[in-house]
Amino acid sequence: MKKTLIALAVLGSVASVAQAQSNVTIYGVLDASIVKTTGIATSMQSGDNNRIGFKGTEDLGGGLSATFQIEQRFDIDTGTNEAGTRPLFQGRSTVGLAGGFGSIKLGRELTAKQATAAAFDPWGATRNRGAFNPDLGDAYYNSSVLANGVSPEAAGNRWSNGVFYNSPVMSGFQANVSVATKEAQAGVTPPNVPYSLTGTYNNGPIAAALSYERNNVDTKFWSLAGSYNVGIANLMATYAQQKFTDDEKIKAWTIGARVNAGPGDVLVGYGQARADNVSEKAKKFAIGYEYKLSKRTYVYADAINYKNKFNLATSTVDTRSVNTFDIGLHHSF
Repeated sequence: MKKTLIALAVLGSVASVAQAQSNVTIYGVLDASIVKTTGIATSMQSGDNNRIGFKGTEDLGGGLSATFQIEQRFDIDTGTNEAGTRPLFQGRSTVGLAGGFGSIKLGRELTAKQATAAAFDPWGATRNRGAFNPDLGDAYYNSSVLANGVSPEAAGNRWSNGVFYNSPVMSGFQANVSVATKEAQAGVTPPNVPYSLTGTYNNGPIAAALSYERNNVDTKFWSLAGSYNVGIANLMATYAQQKFTDDEKIKAWTIGARVNAGPGDVLVGYGQARADNVSEKAKKFAIGYEYKLSKRTYVYADAINYKNKFNLATSTVDTRSVNTFDIGLHHSF
């Protein structure tokens, strides 16, 4: 009997140590909205990227940890993979190490530049609502044009076959570097190695980011973004420029704010973009409201006006004034 009790005690202590040394978190987002855009029938869409993810760490000792994260995206109205053709773990799939040197990850992930964008967009950059990235906020720049030669699988803000490094944060400053291998650049002669560099500062009410990136078709991009928290409001601004291989440029700027208003937040933003070979300026104004039902659930509504929207693929400009209205429900876990 005593031997049995001792054995159970040993097993229990081993299990406790294993649990303390590693952890796995399951998380996700569910978002559905009803959307009406000028000239387009009312439809159900997603205001945010619907996803389920798994991430975790294992303590390797000596201040070193192993890390992993995988994230699957899907369309909530049909339950199918995002856009129907994208990879199973379209969001991200990485394995890495973290320690006193910072962190390094290998696999598929947001570029260094794109990972900082959400902090300077009232809608969080990745959302499909009033978000100013990746259009005006990024001067229409695309981090991943080729997507291994299969454009339907592309996500314009992340790279496959990449190495991603984040330095330790020192007095609010951090350096971030992303590099993708030539393996990811099918169809380019000579093949390019895309890279992304970002320096960020976040200390008290002030945050800023300076970014430079070259994508897989040798387009170059840089941006400067900043925010200032004045209590009930977080004020934001960005300036961005992309330069093509023929030296033509698109320049853009945005301003915005997220303002606490009782049980919810008001989101507002305005921006302009101008291309060298286009006489019209693209202009976008957006306003929204998020009403919090709990810490993890809110309802929202947005109104967006877009004028002279660029289409870089066809080198045309939609000179209409296009309005979009949405109302939706967002839940995270």
